[in-house]
Amino acid sequence: MRSTEQQPSKKELEHWLFDQRPENVEKTPFRKVTPEGVKRFLDLSGERHNGGYFQYTNESALLGIYNNATLHLSLGRTLNDKVEFLMCDSESWTRTYIASFSFGTMESIGMWSVYGRPPEKAVRIAFPRHVVLSIRDAARSVDNLRVAVPSGKKDGGFSYRPLPVGVGIEHVSLHDVIYQYGREIVSENGSIRQGTVIWNRRMGLTDRCKAFSDCSRCPTLATYAKNVLWAGEFEVRLAVRLNRALSFKRKLAVSFPRNLLSGISVTMGPMTKNPDKTANRIERLCPGIPVVTSAFQAIYR
Repeated sequence: MRSTEQQPSKKELEHWLFDQRPENVEKTPFRKVTPEGVKRFLDLSGERHNGGYFQYTNESALLGIYNNATLHLSLGRTLNDKVEFLMCDSESWTRTYIASFSFGTMESIGMWSVYGRPPEKAVRIAFPRHVVLSIRDAARSVDNLRVAVPSGKKDGGFSYRPLPVGVGIEHVSLHDVIYQYGREIVSENGSIRQGTVIWNRRMGLTDRCKAFSDCSRCPTLATYAKNVLWAGEFEVRLAVRLNRALSFKRKLAVSFPRNLLSGISVTMGPMTKNPDKTANRIERLCPGIPVVTSAFQAIYR
């Protein structure tokens, strides 16, 4: 399983993760890890998931991606972890839009349960690495960004508008997420979190990172750091930060070349009713997209 992931070399870890200046080389088993080094490293590793990038969602979202050749990004402050944007740079969350993926080679029953809603319409969309990198590159051009406005119809569709005049792109990244756990130390001046950092688990760097704490309150790591309770999601994020906040809470749509759709595939959710009929319907509505049954399907029959 692990062979499908392109692991950073030891030299790359040394270069991207650790601050090598002499004053930061401590006489301990752990060297100083800087927020900037963490960010660079997560950017590097976020581009290397050869095993695929997965979104657990539903048929309606799949049809939106296929019919419009767009990927929707949600405003940071509307994400399900309401604590996250308070821990880092809260101002940047008002102008940052995120699309989340999960990496790995196996299905996650937890991800099906949380994001595959409604269960009978759940799908997992698999995006190959080259497709996600191409979408990331498309997001770097303002010409490919539009505001997605709900149509208000029962089909849950969207209409699309250009970005307001003067709104531009400040930063685009495709990055892994780091997870932190620890205890709260309450002082007279407020609450200070000190804890141990863990990486996404494939890196195996838990012990080496004990010297770096308080990452979840670092403005530099906004969108990069989450609480350990979310570690099982193995999250990779496509994040687009605009130069100023939009005046309304809408989704941001990234348009990409339609030929990229030929690279994606779909897995039906484990609670799909009439899998054969559902697969035929999806293949009819999304020609060229292969559809398979969930590995958990047998459990729910």
